[in-house]
Amino acid sequence: MTREFRVDLVPDWSQFEPRWQALGASGVATPFQSAEFLRLWYATFVRLPRIEPVLVAVVDAASGRDLLLLPLIRQSEAWHTTISFADLWATDCNAPVISPALSRDEATARRVWSAIRASLPPADLIRLAKMPVSLGPHANPLALLPDARPSPFARHLISVAGTWADQMRSLDRHDRKELGRSLRLYEAAGTTRFMLAEDAGQARKFLAAIDAFQRARLEQNGVRNVFGEAEHRKFYEALAGTVGQPGQTAAVGALELDGEIVGGVLAITGCTTATLLRIGHKGGALARLGLGRLAVERTLQALSARGYTTFDFSIGEGHVKRLFKAQPDPLVEFEQALTWRGHAAIATATAKRHLQSSKMAAALKTRFLSARPRTAA
Repeated sequence: MTREFRVDLVPDWSQFEPRWQALGASGVATPFQSAEFLRLWYATFVRLPRIEPVLVAVVDAASGRDLLLLPLIRQSEAWHTTISFADLWATDCNAPVISPALSRDEATARRVWSAIRASLPPADLIRLAKMPVSLGPHANPLALLPDARPSPFARHLISVAGTWADQMRSLDRHDRKELGRSLRLYEAAGTTRFMLAEDAGQARKFLAAIDAFQRARLEQNGVRNVFGEAEHRKFYEALAGTVGQPGQTAAVGALELDGEIVGGVLAITGCTTATLLRIGHKGGALARLGLGRLAVERTLQALSARGYTTFDFSIGEGHVKRLFKAQPDPLVEFEQALTWRGHAAIATATAKRHLQSSKMAAALKTRFLSARPRTAA
């Protein structure tokens, strides 16, 4: 017999959270889908103008049990309205929470999405970005939708099966030497200490230093600093404020040199998983010490000692991911235009991506040609 679905739209997170906690206790999700993380997200970002929560529950019509929950928002932009995950570049991956009782096949995924789509408020475009292909041992049904496509982003994971010392021995010899050199230079520079924040006040202090380091680096490189926007700063401060509290959802580590914080890491934590969300370190004369990779290594060592076994080095590329042999875990995305404005928004975004790719290709070609050895005439 084919299961029938009902869709509930819940008006605010305070009403949705008990259902999320109940289903999340038996479901599988990333740290970005914990009730604690989402509570802070909605409390912070739905205060922004033109953003409203769209909290979706797919229910078994016969039993009344929740089968799938989605944390979405509707955002009114300049000339179109988009329904998307509760993200705004504050999360690395987005996913529903799903009951083990829900079948994970393409036919069911189509039927579930059809029920969701029919219940959503009016919008020009639906954009579901940065979704894991699977959640634990089960497929993510939203990743099975026919129009789902590979995302340009991927998570980067390592799993620690033994001790942290065992993990370090698994690194390439050159990389172990590089980390050892950083540690020797750091310890030779003065009085040193690594700290993992034990309470909210200490965590916020460490975060303030990380924020200053990142802001200086991004401004120097002419890159937009999303971390410095008012609501994002409030959100990260709220995350740091959970340290030492029931429902802690963050960890913050810091390197100190002669009493001054010179590097740090903010991680989002789940049961046994930690995602490295923000890494900052002092530059200038101290850049040669490799404080970024050293802050990561010390933080992972401390979290490993506390029982964390899976570490996500987050989206994007970087030397630290390669150094620690983090393996890419592909993400997918799904877009659906609902009006001509939605089609125009997708066409504009696609054109921008192609233009960016062309500029990157041209820059790489120029760099390659300028680096080639020239033969004498």
